[in-house]
Amino acid sequence: MVKPSTLSMQLRLGLKSEAILEVFESEGYRDLVNLSLIKQGGEEFNVSFSSGVINVKANGSEKVLMLLEASQKAKPGSYSFNIIVKPQNTIHDYVKVEVSLLPLLKLKVNTEIPSRVVVDKSFPIRIIVLDEYGKPVNNANATVSTMGKKYRLGVTGDGVYETNLALNKTGKYSMEVNVSKEGFESTSRILEVNVAGREFPLLLLLVV
Repeated sequence: MVKPSTLSMQLRLGLKSEAILEVFESEGYRDLVNLSLIKQGGEEFNVSFSSGVINVKANGSEKVLMLLEASQKAKPGSYSFNIIVKPQNTIHDYVKVEVSLLPLLKLKVNTEIPSRVVVDKSFPIRIIVLDEYGKPVNNANATVSTMGKKYRLGVTGDGVYETNLALNKTGKYSMEVNVSKEGFESTSRILEVNVAGREFPLLLLLVV
C-alpha cells in the first residue's frame, strides 16, 4: 500500500511543490519489486519522482520524493488526480492528489532616479521590489533598458536593486524597468529622464 491515501497540496503558478510518498509491503504483495508510480489524469500538471522504479522488501517500505509543477496551460482553481502504484501489470494501490492551484503573486516596484542628469556623467537608478503584501522580494531579475541597450540591476539590500548609468546624448529619454521572478507576475515601469549638456565654467576676457 501507499501513504498517504489522500494528499492535499497548495501550489502556486510558476513554482514547484514537493511531497513524500511511502510505499509499504502489504499482505499478498511480499517483496514488491520493480514498482512504478504513474500519474493518472491531471493533464494540467507535470509530476516527477526521485526514483523511477521502487523495490520494497518484505516488512519494509520505500520513500519517494514527488515534485509537482503546473503546466503553462493551467489556471488557478481546484484539481484532483491519482498517483497509482503499479507492480508488473496490475494496479496495487493509489494516492488521490488534491491540488489547490494559486495565482501568481503581484510585484510592486518603487523607483528612484534623478529628475535631471548630465550627459556622459554617471547617475544612480534604484528600485525597491515588494510583493503584494509589502514584503521585500530578493533574487529577482531586474533590468533597465534605454537607447537600445539593457542593463542589469544588482542587489544592494533587502528587496533593493541598483545600477549606475551614463547617457551620451542630451534630450528627454524613456527608460523601461522590468522585474521578473518565478511565482510572480512580471512587471515594468516607464521612467523619463532629462539629459542636460555639460556645464562649463564662465571665462571673462578683460581687454585693456
